[in-house]
Amino acid sequence: MKDQHGITTELFFPVAEADGDAIFKEVEKQAKKITQGTIGLHYTGGTKAMSTHAYRALEKLGSATHQNIVFSYLDAHTRTLMVEPVGDKPKQAISLTRWPEEVAGDQPGLENLAELHKERLRPPEHKPSHLAAAQSIFQLFRHPYDAPNLAKAWRSWLTGQVHPFAKVGRYWKPEADLQALDLPWPEGNLRPFRRNIQEIFGLVGAPRLSIGSAAAYLEIQSGAFCEWLDGLWLEEIVFDLVSGLKPALNLHNIQRSLELEPTGGGLPKCELDIVALRGYQLFGFSCTTSTNADINKDKWMEALLRGQQLGGDEARIALVTFFDRTDALRSEFAQKWQVDEQIKIFGPADFGNLKDAISNWMERV
Repeated sequence: MKDQHGITTELFFPVAEADGDAIFKEVEKQAKKITQGTIGLHYTGGTKAMSTHAYRALEKLGSATHQNIVFSYLDAHTRTLMVEPVGDKPKQAISLTRWPEEVAGDQPGLENLAELHKERLRPPEHKPSHLAAAQSIFQLFRHPYDAPNLAKAWRSWLTGQVHPFAKVGRYWKPEADLQALDLPWPEGNLRPFRRNIQEIFGLVGAPRLSIGSAAAYLEIQSGAFCEWLDGLWLEEIVFDLVSGLKPALNLHNIQRSLELEPTGGGLPKCELDIVALRGYQLFGFSCTTSTNADINKDKWMEALLRGQQLGGDEARIALVTFFDRTDALRSEFAQKWQVDEQIKIFGPADFGNLKDAISNWMERV
């Protein structure tokens, strides 16, 4: 707004949020400092008392001084900025689902949103990207009937055969230890796909998974390979699918591993797996191969809080997970946090056509 409309004066002042008389007097006092140009009030947000009495104060000032006062508010249902009539100008409705064509300049970026919330974006940490291998793994879980069982088998292999030998507590073992590590291949429901899995890592016919050899095949360090195998590959898949929706859904500023660092203190730094903007609206995605309900709740809650921290109430957050009881988790989350329209969960049952599922959700909300 400041860049596009030539705003030269900004007023920031505290008010007693529930004291109508105090709000009225303080807004009137501050607005009188602006003696030239147009005064604008966007009265979405804040308390009802703040919106009502700020509006009254400026309406009175406009009548007394014949100064132009522009009032606007957000229609959250249609994501439209409504600008009330001023003089001969009719009411304006500006869609926020895409950047208005009549407005010159670049679309708002994630950096702009971060600045509004007193945060800064840190350059994303480099993470290994091996999309072809990620797509081959994801293909294992696209079976329309057995996807949940295959997902559980994969996670069971990670937690039962990989983590105990490749980790010390929460951290991966030193590089030299991981390079020398041999692990059994997945069994159970994934046993019929052993050759497919071996091909992904260049180890066809090998009796066991050599972490060092698989990492060398993908041209990454063994520690980075373990982290990628543990779930970063799913993040790659979702990033690729969302990027592919860019032209159809008018998306922009699609980024992976976005790290926010508050500049004013009080809030911890955080990371969002994938973000995209459509107009002013932020979409955030959190990805996990965990099948544990509590871990999924924590991931989803963190993503929701951080998404709203950056994108406000209109932010939309999705969890892409191996957890299969998605309806129960979503219902519990929506009731507990009262954010029904803001959240979505995609589980193994959606993997067969995940791109369309994501597209349908993003178009609808």
